[in-house]
Amino acid sequence: MKMNNKLVRIIFAASCLLLFGVFFFFEQNKLRDLPKIKFHVNSSALSAVTVSNTKLEYKNIFSTEELDCKSFVYDASEWTLRYQKLNETLTESNNSKNEYDCKNDFLKLLNSNSVKRIVYSNNYVENRGCTKNTAQCEESAYFNSTLKKRINTPPCCREKLLEMLNHVTKELQELHITHMLAFGSVLGWARNGKMVPYDNDIDLILNKEFWKTPLFYNFTNKLETKYGYKTFFADKGAKLKILYSQTNYNAIDVWPFEINKHGKIAEVSIPHNDWKKQPLENLFPERYVSFDNVMTFVPRDTNSYLNILYTNWTTELDCSYKEDEKCVNKEN
Repeated sequence: MKMNNKLVRIIFAASCLLLFGVFFFFEQNKLRDLPKIKFHVNSSALSAVTVSNTKLEYKNIFSTEELDCKSFVYDASEWTLRYQKLNETLTESNNSKNEYDCKNDFLKLLNSNSVKRIVYSNNYVENRGCTKNTAQCEESAYFNSTLKKRINTPPCCREKLLEMLNHVTKELQELHITHMLAFGSVLGWARNGKMVPYDNDIDLILNKEFWKTPLFYNFTNKLETKYGYKTFFADKGAKLKILYSQTNYNAIDVWPFEINKHGKIAEVSIPHNDWKKQPLENLFPERYVSFDNVMTFVPRDTNSYLNILYTNWTTELDCSYKEDEKCVNKEN
C-alpha cells in the first residue's frame, strides 16, 4: 500500500510537470505569433480613449518615447497607425521581456479608440471610423495636455467631407450655379490649400436666385438618390444641411448669398450671425482652385475677405479653446 501511494505521488508530480511544460510551450508560441513591431512616437507619449459616462477621457498608454519594437509608426495627431516593411530583421529577439511589452502595448493601441485609420505596408488603407452606416465620429479635435499638442479631427471624417464636397461642387458646376467656399473652409485654403485639419464641417455659399427653386430641389433630390446623402433645411430655412447619410452626420452647410447695392457700393450678405458684409470685389469674380484635391471655387481676394471675418487668421489654432465643439481663437 505504501509503495502504491508513493507511486501515485510520483505520477501526479510528473503529470503536473508535463501540463506546465505544455502550457509554457503554447504560451511561447502564442507570443511569437503576435505581430513584431517597431514603435516610434513623435511626442512624449500616446493617448488612448476610454468612455466614461458618455464623456471621452484621454490617458497615456505608453510611458516612453520609443519602444525598441518592430513594424509600425503611430501618429497620434492623425489617429493613424502605419505598418512598416514586414520583412525587417527583428531587433528585440534576444529580449523576450521587451518583446512581450512591445506586443502588449501594440495590442492596447490597436484595440483602443485612438486608431481611426491603418495604413498597411502595401499602402492599403483601412478605415476604422466613418462610413454611411456608422455614426459621425464622436471624437473631435482637441488639445492633448499630456502630449502638449493638438489632436486633429479623425482623418476618416475629413475624407468623407471632401468626398461630399467633390460631389456637391460638380453637380452645381454642371448646373452653372455660382457657389464658393466660405468661413473656415476659406481659411484652410488660404493657409495651405487644404481643409483645416481640426475642422468638422465644410461651408458653402451659393446664389440666392437658385435657392428653393424647382432646379434647386432637383439638385438636392439628386444628392439623395445618386449619392445617398441626407438633405434638410435648418435655422428656420436659412441654411441647407447636407449629411453624409441618415446615420452619419458629417455635414456640409450651405447658405444663399445675395448682392445688395447702395448707390455705387455693392455688398454681399448671407443669413448667418457670424457673417460680416463683404465688398463685392472681395468675392467676385470667384477663383477656381484645388481645395485638398477637389476643384471648386473660393472668393477672389481671400486675404481681404478673411481680414473682415477674423483676427490673426494666418496661424493655425492649437484647440486649447473651444466653443460649440469648434476650435476658436479667443480674440474672435
